[in-house]
Amino acid sequence: LEAVRARAIELFNSNSRELYGEGSQGSLELAFTSRGSFSFNVDIQGEGSQGIEKMKLFCFDLMLAQLWTERDAAPGFIFHDSHIFDGVDERQKAAALRLAAQQASELGFQYICSYNSNDLPNQILLGELDLAAHTRLTLTDEGSQGKLLGRDF
Repeated sequence: LEAVRARAIELFNSNSRELYGEGSQGSLELAFTSRGSFSFNVDIQGEGSQGIEKMKLFCFDLMLAQLWTERDAAPGFIFHDSHIFDGVDERQKAAALRLAAQQASELGFQYICSYNSNDLPNQILLGELDLAAHTRLTLTDEGSQGKLLGRDF
């Protein structure tokens, strides 16, 4: 368990460093209780803002996906709704999407994200990440063909 704990902390810290840079990254604290359960705490500088709280969750979820790829039994994907990016600075949105795409490609899992197209970071911030190449479905309000399952919800 100690090796998994250390690896989880290493991955989380690395993920947050990718989003916030050296010196501003977050840290994950994992402790095992005497009854075999665990407790954890996540810190990132500037904590308390809505955007940073969401990126703590993003980094944690990505860490889980990274750990899962080191095991035989794993879901093989993570999914985030667009709400995970609400209140997040454009630079962190872009960094998170780049990091998720890079890790998914390198480690062989799928990163699935629903996103409002008017909230996507601009291409300058995304760098070489071509979101159009990764888009599998675009929903619109135009007729049943553009709606999820062809229905209004």
